[in-house]
Amino acid sequence: MATTDGPLATSGGGAPANRPLKLTGRLRGPQLNGTIVGQTKAMPIDDLISLMERFISGEAISVRDANRLEGLLLELAPTFPELEDLADDLAQYRPGGGDYLHDFEYMKPRVAYHLDTLRARLPS
Repeated sequence: MATTDGPLATSGGGAPANRPLKLTGRLRGPQLNGTIVGQTKAMPIDDLISLMERFISGEAISVRDANRLEGLLLELAPTFPELEDLADDLAQYRPGGGDYLHDFEYMKPRVAYHLDTLRARLPS
C-alpha cells in the first residue's frame, strides 16, 4: 500500500520513493492592508504603483525597469488577471522599439490605463 503522509512517499511495495512529496500549485494572493500576499513573499502594492508611475513619467523606462515591472505584474496576475496582457506587452518592449518590439510611446498609455484600472480596484 502506498503512503502519502510523512516526509517520504512510498511506492506500492512499501519502499521509499526517490524524493519527498511536494505540494504543487501557486497560492492565489489575497489582499491584506494594501499588500498582496504571493507564493513566497508579500509585495506592497505601492511598489508596483510607484514603478508604473515612474515608467509613465519617463523616469524608469529601461529594459531592466520594464523587466522588473513585468515580473511584478505576473506576480499579481492571479489576483488581477487583466495585468497579464500588460506583462505580455512589456516582454516585447525596448525603449527605442525595433522590429517586432514595442517602444515607450506605445507602452506609456497602456501602462497608464492599467494603473488607473488597478487603482480603481483597490480599497481606498
